Amino acid sequence: MQKNKKFGLTSLEVLLSTIVILLIGAVSYLAYQNYIKLAPAIDKEDAVTMVTNFYAKYYESVKNSSDNRLIVSQFGTTNFINSFNNTDFMKDPVLCAQNLAESSPTVKSYSLSGSIASVILETKYDTKNVTMNVSVVNQNGLKVDSVTCPAS
Repeated sequence: MQKNKKFGLTSLEVLLSTIVILLIGAVSYLAYQNYIKLAPAIDKEDAVTMVTNFYAKYYESVKNSSDNRLIVSQFGTTNFINSFNNTDFMKDPVLCAQNLAESSPTVKSYSLSGSIASVILETKYDTKNVTMNVSVVNQNGLKVDSVTCPAS
């Protein structure tokens, strides 16, 4: 086989180089597709049910002056548990208030973005409604990863 004067490669070398590049591209694409699938899927309704159960149990624990850290550790990710344990409690980081409302928060809406479910809750106090955003992830089951309270 004769080498191409411009590139110094034989046609077989060009063909093999092209095949190698295509194989690398195909393997990279498949690896990327598998990477995306690694994040466990979340069903929105299951996320809403889990958040509703979490808030019902948490509300009852606060109402009965029980240790609510047990509820947080049962329903929360490590990230959420650490955040909860390092809070100064000027207001409850789960209920987003200083006082206990008349009832547990209710679900207003929910959405799914990638592998994170967002559940919007609302609690009515005497003079105002408080809305909180609860992020849910799948880490060996559905877990609360964060609660975002409104700015005071």
